[in-house]
Amino acid sequence: MLLPIGITQQAAGGGTPPAYAPGMMTFNGTNAYYSKTSVTVSGSSFTFVLRFNINSFTGDKDVNPFRITAGQIRVWMQAISSDYTADASFRNKIRILVRNSAGSAWLVTLLSLTECLDGNDHLLFFSYNGTTGAATFYIDGVTADDTGWGSRILTTGTAPTSSATALVGGLTTSQWVAGDIGYFGYRDVYLTNPTDFYHPINGLQELDESGWTEWGAQPLFWNQYGTMTANAGSGGNMTANGTITGPS
Repeated sequence: MLLPIGITQQAAGGGTPPAYAPGMMTFNGTNAYYSKTSVTVSGSSFTFVLRFNINSFTGDKDVNPFRITAGQIRVWMQAISSDYTADASFRNKIRILVRNSAGSAWLVTLLSLTECLDGNDHLLFFSYNGTTGAATFYIDGVTADDTGWGSRILTTGTAPTSSATALVGGLTTSQWVAGDIGYFGYRDVYLTNPTDFYHPINGLQELDESGWTEWGAQPLFWNQYGTMTANAGSGGNMTANGTITGPS
């Protein structure tokens, strides 16, 4: 029997059907990342999702599970160490940043409400509308935006759109990620449907890769199964650099 996307066959004899759990790639933290240069990005609105499993780590630093630079930082996801000294409230959390095209101001600086560097699988959904200054920031289908954070910025502005570079798993020696990353996607549009990607009760959602129902159209990057060298999006495959294994 054919089942709709996201619905799995119930096990023989009844019971709970198996959870959808696509494999993730393991990054060794010393030289491992995916990259794609000369990516075309447009407009000042975008959405990205990224499934990650990163343990608490030390080193008084941030690592970079995902980043797109286009002259300036178009979007940057940081994971913060457990001994971060500049601001102890950052520890074991995720921070999202967006720079304006001139490089003169931050358009977005958001901090996750709770710690999520705990060795468990999480799904982050972030979307930004540069025209209205709105953002949708969810982790595991639940709003993650710490609106009480004193350095929070969320405003309108023009995001950078020059020839871009996309990076998953790190940027430089001090910013490579040790952990698992998978279920990654990016599109230049503001979406507000985070629970289509991760439902707080049903968990991680399998998406339609034919009609792109949840994305609204084919995204620039999309892979449900970990390896970014098999991109189902329109932007072409990323290049694997260093030691990346999996799916796990």
